[in-house]
Amino acid sequence: MSTPRRRLKPSQTSAAPARTRLRYCGPSRGAGDHLHPDRNLGTWAAKKAGREVIVWPGFCPTHDLITVEDVERARAAHPKAKLVVHPECRQEVAEMADAVESTSGMIRFCREDDADEYLIGTETGMLYRLSRDVPGKRFYPVTDMAVCPNMKLTTLGKVLELPAHREPGGDCRS
Repeated sequence: MSTPRRRLKPSQTSAAPARTRLRYCGPSRGAGDHLHPDRNLGTWAAKKAGREVIVWPGFCPTHDLITVEDVERARAAHPKAKLVVHPECRQEVAEMADAVESTSGMIRFCREDDADEYLIGTETGMLYRLSRDVPGKRFYPVTDMAVCPNMKLTTLGKVLELPAHREPGGDCRS
């Protein structure tokens, strides 16, 4: 007899990715709780929810590129900046952060916080959005290496070329 799937409650995590992509799958034949899709996001969400879990060993390669050494270099270059990272970053990086936030949470945090400078630990494209949505503050990447090649595949032109009847999951790389 299997346990039905349940989602993490929004009160258990403030990260949109955890609410929308993570599934809390109740005890599984005594093996413990499982969080998906990856070890970094799963470990962060489990800690936030106060649960011991088994996490999927995968990871987001872009967020996993961000290291403690990158944070230390960025802090040395911008000592007054606060560190804001995405929960898909490595646990040791998240533990160094002033805030661990989803994409929308990063915008909200930086808008409402009193600091003038922020080190951003997520895909570098987020710097443009932050500078647009939170004017008057400065944003620096923790590392210039955090570029997601998959996110760069989607362009407005490619979206406009998609036929209206295309099935979800189809190959759009043509």
